[in-house]
Amino acid sequence: MKKSCVFLWVLFFALQTGLVFAGIEWQTKSVFKSGEKETNYILSHLYAQGGNVREEFVEMGKKSDPNRKEGGYWIYKSGTNMVIVVDPEEKTYMEVDMDKILQMGGAIAKLMKITITNPSVEVSKIGSEVLGKYKCDHYLIKTSYDIETKVAFIKSKNHVEEIKEIWATNDIPSMELAGGFKNKSFKTGMEDIDRLIEKEMQAQRDMGFVLKSITTQKNTDKKGKVETNITETNVIDITFKNISDELFKVPAGYKKIDFTSPEE
Repeated sequence: MKKSCVFLWVLFFALQTGLVFAGIEWQTKSVFKSGEKETNYILSHLYAQGGNVREEFVEMGKKSDPNRKEGGYWIYKSGTNMVIVVDPEEKTYMEVDMDKILQMGGAIAKLMKITITNPSVEVSKIGSEVLGKYKCDHYLIKTSYDIETKVAFIKSKNHVEEIKEIWATNDIPSMELAGGFKNKSFKTGMEDIDRLIEKEMQAQRDMGFVLKSITTQKNTDKKGKVETNITETNVIDITFKNISDELFKVPAGYKKIDFTSPEE
């Protein structure tokens, strides 16, 4: 389990959802690196209208994630905290409650006796730039915390530092966040983690449509060994158009797969 797995779900969602009222179509490419070595990439094609979003996974460097398969897609429904994971190859879909995902993470963290101390989140605006034809505000979010994990007789302690650069624009008509997602608290049940999640989400809530982001995370263990992971995401090929509501629905005849937590 990655030291910051609980945050990755939230940060991935926050990064992808520059949600919009007007119809818009765009692509994103996310590149993942461990140190200087590229480890994976994801090319996505997205559609959004009326607060609904469809994210199609067009191409992936590694195909180990069953929920993000090439040819598959996710639907974010306006006014809910639900993500629908659709697999056209298997003709199945799964409804995932984001609160439940975080509660599962919190339950796992408690089982593993994960403790967060010294949490800090700093947000600053460091200037304005033009990306393509869009004027963007350039933000810097610095997050740090100490994380201690105990599993049976194994104990580890790490210091985590994360620097996220965000280039966001208000030139693309956007909602702050879609419906229920904007106002959800996303509680894991672990106070230290929940405070960090809330600070992260609050920091990004009013930034506008994210055109580019670079996240650098450094994990330092108690022996001083540093592991660095970098994620860079760029938005390309933005077009405005009317989008069929059918894109935000699960096709008829698809079988629903139940999502269950370990507690159920």
